[in-house]
Amino acid sequence: MTNSKTYVFDGGRFDLSNGAGTRVEAAGLDTLLPLEDAIWAPEVQDPHGAPVFTTAQLRAATRVIGRHRLGSMKPGHAILTTRRQLQQWRESWHAPEIPPDFIGTPSAASGASATSSTGASSSDALDTAATLARRLKASSRSTSRNARD
Repeated sequence: MTNSKTYVFDGGRFDLSNGAGTRVEAAGLDTLLPLEDAIWAPEVQDPHGAPVFTTAQLRAATRVIGRHRLGSMKPGHAILTTRRQLQQWRESWHAPEIPPDFIGTPSAASGASATSSTGASSSDALDTAATLARRLKASSRSTSRNARD
């Protein structure tokens, strides 16, 4: 028989955030947080408490144009955000995006579609298009070599 010993290392709870997680959890929804701390906010963590985004990804999200922009303020070189802004940013990705073309268009069940056309309006549109095409052809100068000779 061999003598085998089993050693157990108990390091206690190890904090990878160096206290940032505790500071963020204690902060209110409207408390300004640097992005380095904001990655540890519960609003943007995975189920195990690890950050889902890096500081660089949050910084890039503050520069996005459109509805998926992370709200922030930039006094000097620091970029600050709040837990409420992180929550709104996260929810903006889950909200369904409705294309503007389909807003307010009646369904087929409610009657004629707004995109359907009658014979008269269809022929009017074709006449207008043909007139515009003739005007454009008449007013543009030729750029082919044969036309200059």
